[in-house]
Amino acid sequence: MQELLPFLKKLYLFDCPEIESFPEGGLPFNFQLLCIRNCKKLVNGRKEWCLQRLPCLTELSMVHDGSDEEIVGAESWELPSSIQSLSIENLKTLSSQLLKSLTSLQYLCIQGNLPQIQSMLEQGQFSSFSHLTSLQSLKIRNFPNLQSLPESALPSSLSQLEISHCPNLQSLPLKGMPSSLSKLSICNCPLLKPLLEFDKGEYWPEIAQIPTIVIDWESL
Repeated sequence: MQELLPFLKKLYLFDCPEIESFPEGGLPFNFQLLCIRNCKKLVNGRKEWCLQRLPCLTELSMVHDGSDEEIVGAESWELPSSIQSLSIENLKTLSSQLLKSLTSLQYLCIQGNLPQIQSMLEQGQFSSFSHLTSLQSLKIRNFPNLQSLPESALPSSLSQLEISHCPNLQSLPLKGMPSSLSKLSICNCPLLKPLLEFDKGEYWPEIAQIPTIVIDWESL
């Protein structure tokens, strides 16, 4: 790729289950965006991607089927600190350790079968990401077993928080809501909805100062 497509900056790969690897030498040095959806063999061989060698990579999106297995020597799959936008779905071996190096991260979307990330959320381990001062938007989607978010769960720099399709989520970290939060969106979280009801819900006094509140796609 370095020789044939030296100016390639963006690559989208959708529904290519038989692709196993990138060409020898990996992606071009100035590569910026990688989006992979339903490419089972390629994702399961991700330790060979060498993305940490790409200093211009700012956006990574991966939708998988949850078939990945633990990589021996998991540190062999690393991401460059230049990443600003990360979206991951059904990558069950995604480690919270991987996120700690992303000091430029502004947007994070996590969804589906991510057991290590769910454990991190439940234990409030986002507090250990205090150095991620650039994180502005966090989306938490499709965690059917997630029941609560502790007070230390949210980064202090957050301006937008979306939580959707978490049917067993029963509480929000009200005392841990960042003062910078300008938009709160809660969708398909039935146990939370009555607590957030306009002027009546138990949580309303705590969230009323947030400029934009959207519950099940309706603005309050």
